[in-house]
Amino acid sequence: MITSIGGISSRERGRLSGSSRERGRLGGSISRCRACFRACAVIIILNSQFLILNYLTSCSSAPTAEEMASLAAKGYYRHLVAGEVEQYIEGRADADSTMPADYREELLTAYKQFVARMNREHAGVRDVRIMNAKADTLTAIDGTKLPYVNVFLVVCFGDSTNEEIVVPMVSRDGKWRMK
Repeated sequence: MITSIGGISSRERGRLSGSSRERGRLGGSISRCRACFRACAVIIILNSQFLILNYLTSCSSAPTAEEMASLAAKGYYRHLVAGEVEQYIEGRADADSTMPADYREELLTAYKQFVARMNREHAGVRDVRIMNAKADTLTAIDGTKLPYVNVFLVVCFGDSTNEEIVVPMVSRDGKWRMK
């Protein structure tokens, strides 16, 4: 009589259990598999540690002049399209205490008109994206070398048109400003 327990008949259980010699061979295979598994696990862990270490060291490098100037230019243009014209003017290289008050007022009026025109003609500005940046050196009148970067931005308008612009940036006192 063949009885079935858990879906496996007694005859099948006998075949699966096998002799002690077969179990010994099977046990050897299992121990070899465990050793292989452990070796693979060690290799995976070492590779993971290498990748994490590589990632951490690459992330800790200082940003380049192109990256810093690009982020500054994008930030200034975001101020402009948000109607924050004062902050945009502060991003200009000539926006220091020597800028005459009447000239500053003319700039404020002109930039406000520009933003109003972009809103009217292009349904506003949807996004400002960094496309590229090229670093160079600018020689001042007194002969000093100034870091200089041309930042290429894409202005994405609300009517799905795009415009590429070049924003010349110069570093003054550790800050990137629009030239």
